[in-house]
Amino acid sequence: MGKGGTKFEGDQIGHRAGRSRAWSGKAARDAMFDFQRTGYHPCQEDEHADDERAAYDDGQKLPHRNAKRECVFLSISHQDEHVGHLSIELYEDLVPIAARTFRLLCTGAGSDGVTAGACYRGSEFHKLRL
Repeated sequence: MGKGGTKFEGDQIGHRAGRSRAWSGKAARDAMFDFQRTGYHPCQEDEHADDERAAYDDGQKLPHRNAKRECVFLSISHQDEHVGHLSIELYEDLVPIAARTFRLLCTGAGSDGVTAGACYRGSEFHKLRL
């Protein structure tokens, strides 16, 4: 570092976000815990965040399980050890294009049904909660 030093990266980020100083370690851990629990991080919050959330949340729950809907299965392994299968029900009656694309990517046919090799095989999970 040059003469006089530089600001810490956290201070620069805090300054851009409008905070006067960087977070303490405990505050950062608490914010990350909240993010992992809820999916929302305090740094991403603004005065319109609740309005945006309300626009996407219509208050409806997922439809009941239907035996007629297709399911895809992903085989999960960790460090070359088989962990289990992840079963995902496809809501083709509600979102037909997204369900078809996801099914094709799971089977290895590609998102357009023609391009072989475009698939989720070998993809990594960041976190999987059971």
